[in-house]
Amino acid sequence: MRILMPIFFAATFFFSTQLFAQDTLIFKSNLGAGLITNRVGKSLNFRYLIKSSAEIPDAKRFFRKARFNNVVATLFAFPGGFILGYPLGLSLSGQKLNTDLLMIGGGLILVSVPFNILRNKNMRRGVDAYNRGVYRGE
Repeated sequence: MRILMPIFFAATFFFSTQLFAQDTLIFKSNLGAGLITNRVGKSLNFRYLIKSSAEIPDAKRFFRKARFNNVVATLFAFPGGFILGYPLGLSLSGQKLNTDLLMIGGGLILVSVPFNILRNKNMRRGVDAYNRGVYRGE
């Protein structure tokens, strides 16, 4: 019986730390594009993050703001990239460069940059709030 008690306590401690470790979120920034993963390394989307943080209102609020900023940045960046890339592709084929389209596309891309920065900031704040809430038991 003496040998079983330390083994029992060690197993209980190990499993309790494993349960908390799986709930931890990690924010990774890679060239301006933020990514949230769990402890295992699986990438998580906004739908899952908002659903899993339903009991932690601060984290849910930050994840919703990050999702909104992501949508707005995408709405400006994709058309801007196309409008910028189309005249560049035509100029490579020998046609005259259309500088008006270049400026419009560059402007759209520049508009998307602050929303991307805000998205990363809100993602980082959401991850911090989520991890604090999980470890406090909120």
